Amino acid sequence: MTNKKRAAALFVAVAFVFVMLFSMVYIAEESNHDCIGSDCQICYQISVCQHTLRSVLLIACPVLFAAALLCVLCGGISNTVGSSIFCTLVSLKVKLSD
Repeated sequence: MTNKKRAAALFVAVAFVFVMLFSMVYIAEESNHDCIGSDCQICYQISVCQHTLRSVLLIACPVLFAAALLCVLCGGISNTVGSSIFCTLVSLKVKLSD
């Protein structure tokens, strides 16, 4: 079951990036088109792409902010990964003389 969830999450992430990338590319490519007026289909598609990007931005910003806040509050990623180094008396070169 875990592999199916990972595959589904990967598919959603790839689809998300695909939609974002191609919405931006479409807006950039068609921004200087020959507009025919109020019923221009290209202008309509550009507005749909802009709406999609705004919706994603409204969803992604709070999620990224919460992830960054959690990372800062937990001491960062590098501290949790690098904390597996054990300090022993030998590694600290402590001489125990009585």
